[in-house]
Amino acid sequence: MVMFRLCSVFTLWLALGLVSVGNCQNFSISGIPQEYLGASAVIRESTQEVRVDKTGKFFQKNRTVATIFKKDAEDLAVLAVDYNSLIKVKSISANAYDIVGKQIFKSKASDIKDYSNFSSFSVYEDTRVKLLDASRTEFPYTVELEYELEIGTLFYIPNWVPQSTPKYPVMSTRGSYTFFPDN
Repeated sequence: MVMFRLCSVFTLWLALGLVSVGNCQNFSISGIPQEYLGASAVIRESTQEVRVDKTGKFFQKNRTVATIFKKDAEDLAVLAVDYNSLIKVKSISANAYDIVGKQIFKSKASDIKDYSNFSSFSVYEDTRVKLLDASRTEFPYTVELEYELEIGTLFYIPNWVPQSTPKYPVMSTRGSYTFFPDN
């Protein structure tokens, strides 16, 4: 009876372990198909979720995972998020992973730079940009960039672009729009 309980506990522990491992994101480059390995970078995942609440506010959440093989693709490791008095940045983060998927960088609030982003032909603008640079010196590496915006007006309806640049292949992309969710 004791042996049966011990085996049951071990089986449950093993099953829970497999479930948690199965839910982990694999950032190792071994998950990239062979035909993409000649590119400067590969966008492994690109998602945009837009939610509109009952008050008419938009909430936009973006996540990009890209593996960078060469220096000429380092622009993918820099997250630039524009905002102003109508668009508020709720969160911004970046992580970097080495060739085997081990985390080598996790952004902190002090890593985020904030700059004015006005055009030269305008007398007054309140547009700003938050920059977060997750670039590394050793290649290849994978970056995971995420941000969330609160958009207070229908004037800035976010658009979704499945492939923002033809320079890099995209493995997976998804966009979703949810209007008036129950919460």
